[in-house]
Amino acid sequence: MGRDFDLETALQAGTVPLISTSEPSELKDRLRAYVQTYLKEEIQAEALVRNLGGFMRFLPVAALVPPSRF
Repeated sequence: MGRDFDLETALQAGTVPLISTSEPSELKDRLRAYVQTYLKEEIQAEALVRNLGGFMRFLPVAALVPPSRF
């Protein structure tokens, strides 16, 4: 990750390259888009979750992040 590594950003946004290298103004939108894509393509496609809306509400609780920041 080199010199550009920022621990605070990594803890808040993870280390997925597309997200971790985003400008701060784009970070929230990219995280939201990543979650939507992940939920649709991975979780729903595998039929692991039948109630996608309920699972979306569960994610911030599981991550201990207030929904307004998610």
